[in-house]
Amino acid sequence: MALEIAALGAHDRPARDALARGDRDIHRTPAGAAEFDAARRRLLAAREIRGVGRALIEAVAQQARAAGAQRCYWLTQQDNHAARALYDKVARFHGFIRYDVAL
Repeated sequence: MALEIAALGAHDRPARDALARGDRDIHRTPAGAAEFDAARRRLLAAREIRGVGRALIEAVAQQARAAGAQRCYWLTQQDNHAARALYDKVARFHGFIRYDVAL
């Protein structure tokens, strides 16, 4: 199976929103437009789709480098062991845990 990774366009919005709503329900977190990319990586890193998560991370990192970014980071739940196993292979965990204050 060939894998093609491309930037999201306006025509992707309905599918993107459906994925974000599903991810929000599963992980009990807000998943607005700004948080969609992280949600999409989690959903696509499912066990039955091997290699997609790594490919997405590499594509995002390549785009970030091209844009002159100094780093690329994302969030995941502490108990998301399958995703964290991949992330430990492709990135460095610095030990930070996120806390939020409701506004």
